Amino acid sequence: MKQPPVVSDHATVLVSCLLVLALHLISATVGASNSNSVDVQVDLSRVNRTVHSDFLSVTIDAGAIHSNWHGVDLKMPRLINMAKALAPCTLRVGGTSGDFILYSVSGSSSSWRNDSVQVDGLQSQRHSNHESSSRLKLTSGIMDHENFTMTAAAWDSINGFVSDVGWSFVFGLNVLLRSPWPVGSWYHDNAVSLMEYTHTRGYQVDWELGNEPDLLYEVEPKIPITPSELASDFKQLKTLVPKYSPQTKRIIGPDVATLTRHDFFKLFLDSIGTGVLDAITWHHYYANGQTTSLPDFYDVALLDKFINQSLNVVSLVESILHSSEVWVGETASTYDSGTPNVSDSYAAGFMWLDKLGVAAISGQKKLCRQDLFGGNYGLLNATIYPNPDYWLSVLHKRLVGTKVLYVTDSLTNGRSLRVYAHCTREDSSVYARGSVVLIVLNVDSCSGELILQDPELGKSKRDKYWLTPDGDDLTSKEVRLNGVKLELKDGSELPPLLPVGESASETASIPARSFGFYVFKDASTSACS
Repeated sequence: MKQPPVVSDHATVLVSCLLVLALHLISATVGASNSNSVDVQVDLSRVNRTVHSDFLSVTIDAGAIHSNWHGVDLKMPRLINMAKALAPCTLRVGGTSGDFILYSVSGSSSSWRNDSVQVDGLQSQRHSNHESSSRLKLTSGIMDHENFTMTAAAWDSINGFVSDVGWSFVFGLNVLLRSPWPVGSWYHDNAVSLMEYTHTRGYQVDWELGNEPDLLYEVEPKIPITPSELASDFKQLKTLVPKYSPQTKRIIGPDVATLTRHDFFKLFLDSIGTGVLDAITWHHYYANGQTTSLPDFYDVALLDKFINQSLNVVSLVESILHSSEVWVGETASTYDSGTPNVSDSYAAGFMWLDKLGVAAISGQKKLCRQDLFGGNYGLLNATIYPNPDYWLSVLHKRLVGTKVLYVTDSLTNGRSLRVYAHCTREDSSVYARGSVVLIVLNVDSCSGELILQDPELGKSKRDKYWLTPDGDDLTSKEVRLNGVKLELKDGSELPPLLPVGESASETASIPARSFGFYVFKDASTSACS
């Protein structure tokens, strides 16, 4: 029997887009607007929000300390060059493994071990009080953890890296050293030894305490640190800092994994009060990396979840603590190390760029990308070369400033063509003050168009920085900027990231399933001047 011809996915998309275009043409005859386009209305009269200059920051998981930074030479010229391109930036070293680190900084031994360690006369009681020794197993079965030692050499190396690249540094202290184990208060002597060493070395370090405390009820053995107890631990840290770590500028926390689990976050905010934490942190991932696939990365409903959560967290913090700022203290596309072959591809940029836009306009001051290197979601791959999100991050750093402008409907659910706006970077050597940059992504399978409603933007020349996947493959690990493949020069130097100029009269066309930036260099807006 003769089989019907097979229709490819590309053909299906083409037919779909042609049908949409036909409907648009029909509707245009009766004066309707093109539904595959978006009216861009930016409030250019005032700054809606501000973010920190290191708004886009990064993490290295604390577990990397155990593996000697995954074997990465932190003085590697290629790594140094790529990291400098992300400045200003804060490096956050933390994560689940951070609550299993014992600090041994009295000497400079570079040995690495994960056995039971004597800490200032206190044997970590979680070794002796449970048959699983130092090991805690998450009930979800994701991973096991054991105590391990961080030496002075390891601490010196990461502080040296931060200094070399001009970044700030936040480190998560071990909150699970408790006396008596596990129901006692935070045993801080080991942390004090690290603070004292840090001070004598002249390192500038800010501190967190613990990681994802709302999940501690779901590990074995169960660790009953209540929200009020954790708040007391932070208050204790606050009293230690002036004496042992006077160079510290900020204490940050509580780094919850969720906003509602066990009502931990709200109860913690009620207990901590004002004047203790300099930033309130929470973590966000869109989904489980082991159960997601490519279409999830441009799914509008999934992207919209971050909008709703962002508005909720900012509202909750403002209602309880009033003036405290909010950071997304750890974030990437999907958790459990990301989605193999997708979180490290071009497609990850839909989640990353949208999250950058939403975080800023919703009132969050900073977000820390998991990871600089490590897992499937690293900005850099295992060989310390750029993944696509690295190039996207560098462009964001170069173009996007701290002043956030309001785009009508930018926090509305259901948008397939998503637009956010900032003033350009204040210290830009390329664009004058008054210039505006639009962050644009199209998750639809059909191309679109920006209809500029503001005269200042409509009459301005613009520079286009458009990123597309190599070979039109959304899972490509290679990315093109305005058609030019991005790769390091001579193996370690960043190439020039050049725009394509467009006149004011040209249509601002947005290709299907792609993203990038438009800079309106002649805008001369009052908000950005």
